[in-house]
Amino acid sequence: QETGRGGRDGLEGDCLMFYSYKDIMKLEKFLRDKPVAEREMSAQLMDEMVAYAETSACRRQFLLHYFGEDYDVKECNNKCDNCKYPKEKVAASANLTLALDSVKQLNEKYRVKTVIDFIQGNRNSNEMSDFDLDKLEGFGKGKSEDGNYWNSILRSALLQDYLRKDIENYGLLKITDKGKSFKG
Repeated sequence: QETGRGGRDGLEGDCLMFYSYKDIMKLEKFLRDKPVAEREMSAQLMDEMVAYAETSACRRQFLLHYFGEDYDVKECNNKCDNCKYPKEKVAASANLTLALDSVKQLNEKYRVKTVIDFIQGNRNSNEMSDFDLDKLEGFGKGKSEDGNYWNSILRSALLQDYLRKDIENYGLLKITDKGKSFKG
């Protein structure tokens, strides 16, 4: 909330974020006794917070994208930590293609976590065996990379408009027209 307030009056605004995944685990523990719908909605919001905290993309672009606004990263002028101190970037068009193909194979009916489980070939996920997702062609094709890597690929795909989250349907991933025309 404070991120959006800083600098609104035209003056410089600084924001310091403290983040620990242990806090997320504690919140998840508190949610266990809540009704299913509330748990799912809260889990989606927590996923968004984790994505914001862990992103290597421009934080302003990420935040504005969450609220449905487009933002040209060039306008940041190194004001956020990720633009000021960029992390090493890698060519990932082949993995973007794999991620988009996975969302397509899953008929655009799953959230980020399930897509990552599918790409990595995680048989411990109930959805994989319950819905025979482990029998699809793309199952496990990205097991050489870890979950954080695939999470960043999917987040980047969302920010660059190759994918979108269907918020009305609990954040299911959908392929955009740009994603459908992507040739890696």
